[in-house]
Amino acid sequence: MFLVTLQLISNAGFESQLKIQRQMFLINCPAPSYDGEYNASNVDIDGFAVLLDTAPANVTFGGLGTVFRCFVDGLSTPPGYEVIMSNKDYQVTTLGFPSGWFIYAGDFIGSSFQRLTQVFTLISYFVTPTNFNILGFTLEDLSGIALMMVVSLYALCYIAIGVLVYKILSPFAGG
Repeated sequence: MFLVTLQLISNAGFESQLKIQRQMFLINCPAPSYDGEYNASNVDIDGFAVLLDTAPANVTFGGLGTVFRCFVDGLSTPPGYEVIMSNKDYQVTTLGFPSGWFIYAGDFIGSSFQRLTQVFTLISYFVTPTNFNILGFTLEDLSGIALMMVVSLYALCYIAIGVLVYKILSPFAGG
């Protein structure tokens, strides 16, 4: 309970909520589609959720698809959310080799890693205080292994604090 209260205090500000909403929007970016092309009329942004119609505009089974790229304009207030779509031909063959499928797999893995980065960033917002600053670097400046190390360090600290609070409040602590 102590950790939940500490967390609510550390991320209760308006700017912290905007940062969390930005990450949620980027996590909700759709995965690439393999069997259908979407256009702007198929995509709707509701709050920080990206909604797709159930059916793409052009359904072609076997390789014409759409890649979605989601962006946040952090300079506008409230932040502007954008989804940019590009249609790709995943039926491409190179010298008789179905290279288009590998292009789709690369797009899918790339979007999955992007979501994973956003999840780690979101976790770091939950486990670190709002005014996190090391030598002038904030959470937005960290990425990759450095971000995962900061998240791990703070998670270990929260676990240690939780164990300490449990031992202090536990009736069996005195033996």
